[in-house]
This record gives sequence, structure tokens and C-alpha cells, in this order.
Amino acid sequence: MLASLAPATVLQYSGHIKHWLLFCQSANIDPYEGKPADVLKFLVYLFPRGASYGTLNSARSAVVLIADSPLADGRTLHRYFKGVFRL
Repeated sequence: MLASLAPATVLQYSGHIKHWLLFCQSANIDPYEGKPADVLKFLVYLFPRGASYGTLNSARSAVVLIADSPLADGRTLHRYFKGVFRL
């Protein structure tokens, strides 16, 4: 799936996917299921480590690319991003 993306997109997403896989491994989460609650935990983990709104949005997009569920429409994720934006 990554092969069909532009080289710049692959470069941008590869770090996020690596972090997502490591996060899932440490939390015993199936990285390809991608439940909205798990993605939220991942984003909450990244934010205090200096991730900006744009970085978090990019990380979410990368996870959506490999996950098997429609994460982009999650109401909780939407509210989280609204809160991050306000901060």
C-alpha cells in the first residue's frame, strides 16, 4: 500500500508508522485493527513529547493508512484534535 504513495508521503508516514508499531507492541494492541480508542491513546502519548497539531494529524493519517477501521470519522478523535488545536 505504501508503494502507491508519493515518495514524500512515504517518508513522512514511515516514522509515524514505526512509532505506532512500537506503541502497539508495548501496549499489546493489534496495529492493524486500529480502534479509535487505541489511536487516541497513541496520540495522547505523542502530545506531551512535543508533537504539534500537524504532527499528530500526520500520525493519525499514517495509522489510518494501515489500519482496518475507519478512524478518520471517530467523534472522540475529532474532539481530541479540537482540544489540541485550542491549546
